Amino acid sequence: MGILFALYFVFCVLAAVFSWIDSGFYFNPTAMAVAMGISAGFVEETWFRGLAVPIGMGYLPRDKRILITVLITSIFFGVLHFGNVFGGAQVVIGVIQAIATTFGGIFFIAVFLRTGSILVPIIMHGLYDWVCFVTDPTLVGGVMMNEGATLGLGLALALHIVFGCIGIYLVRPAMHGRINEIWDQIWT
Repeated sequence: MGILFALYFVFCVLAAVFSWIDSGFYFNPTAMAVAMGISAGFVEETWFRGLAVPIGMGYLPRDKRILITVLITSIFFGVLHFGNVFGGAQVVIGVIQAIATTFGGIFFIAVFLRTGSILVPIIMHGLYDWVCFVTDPTLVGGVMMNEGATLGLGLALALHIVFGCIGIYLVRPAMHGRINEIWDQIWT
């Protein structure tokens, strides 16, 4: 898992660089940015991974529980982020964010399933959100107010897809036995 954490650190750095491609260098580490990063990471991971995953892992048929839980929680996570259009984001930005967060959700659930600890995805998610809040001047109250799709946003979307694919790899069928062992040990 050490390599995974190193890759995730690179992911966060690249997220900042991609913001700077569109907006120029911007770094505004306010107390509000820290609070938003921590709270978004904590609340979203608690709901989407900490509550939903144990329900899926506990009540779905054992042979399908990993796949179904990953798909349902990740898609719902993405759809929830599309709701930012109601906060003022353009529809195209909402679609991009929904796709990106669906793949991000796959990554976070994979980390949770492989480690059995909700703290790991909470910290990762909080760190990523903090990086976004301090390096992206288009975020207003947590909502992307871009005028449209940009190169940096496209690169960020591609990066989320890559990390979603890493998540898929982490929960591939060959790992189901190990994941089930972790969950049986922790939740039974």
